[in-house]
Amino acid sequence: FQAGRDAYATVTFDSNGGSTVASQNIHIGTMATQPMNPTRSGYTFQGWYTAKNGGTKYDFSQTVNGDMTLYAHWAKEPNALQRLAGDTRYDTMGAVVNAANWKTGGTVIVASGGNYPDALAASGLAGTMNAPIILTDGNILSPQAQSQLNQLAPSRIVIAGGASAISNTVMNSLKNICPNVQRVAGETRVDTSLTLYREGSGWGSTAVLATAGNFADALSISSYAYHMKAPVFLVNTNDLTARQRSALASGRFSKVIVVGGTNAVSDHVAANAQSITGAQLIRLSGATRYETSEQIARWTMNNGLSMNGAVYATGANFPDALAAGPLAGKSGSVTLLVENANSPAVSFSAEYKGKVDKAYVVGGTNVVDHITANAIADSLGLRHAQ
Repeated sequence: FQAGRDAYATVTFDSNGGSTVASQNIHIGTMATQPMNPTRSGYTFQGWYTAKNGGTKYDFSQTVNGDMTLYAHWAKEPNALQRLAGDTRYDTMGAVVNAANWKTGGTVIVASGGNYPDALAASGLAGTMNAPIILTDGNILSPQAQSQLNQLAPSRIVIAGGASAISNTVMNSLKNICPNVQRVAGETRVDTSLTLYREGSGWGSTAVLATAGNFADALSISSYAYHMKAPVFLVNTNDLTARQRSALASGRFSKVIVVGGTNAVSDHVAANAQSITGAQLIRLSGATRYETSEQIARWTMNNGLSMNGAVYATGANFPDALAAGPLAGKSGSVTLLVENANSPAVSFSAEYKGKVDKAYVVGGTNVVDHITANAIADSLGLRHAQ
């Protein structure tokens, strides 16, 4: 500040972490010129204020009567919804596995990307082992799977499924990466799910029953099964096998979750499981796979899972969500199936707008289009996926 006829004042601009803005020397009684807005990565400029924290927004139409400092105020931009996708199901699987930042040197589960039962049934087992699920072509080890395995450098590989799902040729290729390879399989998908259960240890107190005849219901609960170390028993619609009844009887389960309606898992099977275990029986179902997915998410949100890190995938097919269950499960997040922008998952997600800083959509725009992905992002208060 300088007194006298040509008195002037200095207006200093503190960009508060943003790009530099030059100060202005102006005559007393004149107005400062509003500078170009500064920039700051990850933030939106809110204006110039009279205090670093708080204060009032400065009006550049008022005259300056002395030296002053104006402070930039910023609002943190929301993160973007992340799309994990590739040209093929195995490329997408690779993107999903990369996103989870798995530790090297552990156990990895390998399953067929050509069918769903074994990988779905393995979701709980993967949780007990803190393991990713790597998908491969059943006849030859997919390059994407080989690349992931080379990065993960596992000390043990567990193959989920028999030779009709993962051939001995693939098994031999796996042994070239890690000599400790074990196949866990049964004669049928129902038997395999039970064998996977018997292979695990440190199981939680909840068992999941899902139909062996479709993938959607088990996909939606796969992250819960992973996070809570809950075995997934794939069952026939109308009856449990003797071996399943034996496993349920000895499992010390306090909860049995049946996913899907009675057309998927009959009341007879549900009642039988409850009678055998003496556990609390919970059926999670809706009129469609998308309503069922929302019901599963709503229940799991009240029973140990979070919306932060939620994974969204198409309900029309299985490969993308198969590898994504462990991604969501590792962070204790829900998995939601979507069909379009009007899917129940979208309106459900809006209940958590502004409370989530990370979420994923799995698969390319041919399976979850831009409109649907943008609706998901908007419902959560995230920026649109790139």
